[in-house]
Amino acid sequence: MAAAMLVLIAVIASVLVGTWSIEISKGHGESIKNQTSEALACKYASIYILNATFNCSSNCNAGINHSLNVTIKNNGQAGLTFNKLYALDMNNSLFEFPLPNNITVGVGNVVSLFGVSNTSCSTLNNSISKVKAVSINCATYGYDETETINYVNC
Repeated sequence: MAAAMLVLIAVIASVLVGTWSIEISKGHGESIKNQTSEALACKYASIYILNATFNCSSNCNAGINHSLNVTIKNNGQAGLTFNKLYALDMNNSLFEFPLPNNITVGVGNVVSLFGVSNTSCSTLNNSISKVKAVSINCATYGYDETETINYVNC
């Protein structure tokens, strides 16, 4: 009788463990599938910065809005989403210019991204080394930078 009980407990335990491991495997498999699909789509992502303009608003003090306007072309095969722009000064300090909301740029589209920051721009005034646009969904391939910057009110 005790042996039959032990066999029954072992069978029930193996069924529970087997069901649990199948569910875990399905979940991980779906996650891997989604990551693989995203990676494949991103492999063909590409943007090109057509121009970049920095506006100092004639005042580089903190608290004053300074804007970075970057026109990009999505010349890849995947839609790309952006939430901020970046500028590097000559000391390679990074400045972020958040966009008012996430902006998705469809394949083949040309869009102007307009980011604003109210940090001091004294080290950026006519001395930006690079402007960067990096997508949030395909950062490795949906990325470009330029060293050609137009300055307004600086």
